[in-house]
Amino acid sequence: TSYVVHYLKSDKCIGILSGHFSRRYMYEHLKKNRLLHKLDKVHPWFFGFFQEFDVDKYRDIRDSQETLNDKLYFKGGGWKDNGDPYRSVVRILYEKGYLDPNYASITTYLDELSKQNIAISHYMDLNRFTQANKSPGELCYRDIEMISIGVPYIRVEYKSELHEAFIPNYHYIMIPREDAHREYDKDGDEGVAKLFINKYNEVKDDHDFLKFISNNQREWYDTYMRWPKSAELTINKLNIKYWIK
Repeated sequence: TSYVVHYLKSDKCIGILSGHFSRRYMYEHLKKNRLLHKLDKVHPWFFGFFQEFDVDKYRDIRDSQETLNDKLYFKGGGWKDNGDPYRSVVRILYEKGYLDPNYASITTYLDELSKQNIAISHYMDLNRFTQANKSPGELCYRDIEMISIGVPYIRVEYKSELHEAFIPNYHYIMIPREDAHREYDKDGDEGVAKLFINKYNEVKDDHDFLKFISNNQREWYDTYMRWPKSAELTINKLNIKYWIK
């Protein structure tokens, strides 16, 4: 973004940690602005919470459930058919009865989320994040909330990067990006929605696989993001310990 360019122009900038990071798009962006020689100063980071919450509380809620809700789960905006929806796949899944995306308070949302068998990630519309300066990255607050609690989610394979990558079918349930583009080219968002439905039906009763994903999610959060890990990451990425006196 223009912010990255602005900071990199300063000789005092020792580094930038980016929550929406694509190595390819960063290269294109900095090359255009004649800052390619500073590409090594921009690092993938993590994506934070929309609002702080007690992760362990919601893990305990999840672990205490005898049976988890088996419908897909999503809460958020941008899916209504207002002429320019940016989550059309969500709208289609809603119309087909696979989920209810309507508003819930943050406490209701977290309580419901912790009891879900499978959720979906928020960014899966393939007409976005296609250029260095067009649309933000594909990570969302919801992804990190699901990772921290341990709620397996389905999504199209990430293009956005983190400092420690989410591994497909290890930290999340992946729809291969080439499959998504093939269906999108053929049937648009309806084709992508069909892939989500097929993947959901494939994994919804595979309890061992879903538990495997959930455990790996929690391990990622505890190892790479849970405080004070996030502070340690920042200090190490920017070598702050060497310049603070």
